[in-house]
Amino acid sequence: MCDCYYNESDKQEIAEAFHVKVPPSLVIFPSFNVAPQTFQPVIRLNDEGEREIVMMKWGLIPFFAKDTKMAYSTINA
Repeated sequence: MCDCYYNESDKQEIAEAFHVKVPPSLVIFPSFNVAPQTFQPVIRLNDEGEREIVMMKWGLIPFFAKDTKMAYSTINA
């Protein structure tokens, strides 16, 4: 992971690009400075093996970290 990125896509564009259904309650705001520790849309496989879009906290937490504070120092890992 390296520093920041930007997201200018809305949820419909993301859904079409990744062939995923979007829950009506999902809200995605464009951001031109997506930094670690912010919530961002992520495409993942659910328990049934289907793609889904969910909001997750952006960042890297190493397996050896005792708590999430380590994520602040790993932005360029």
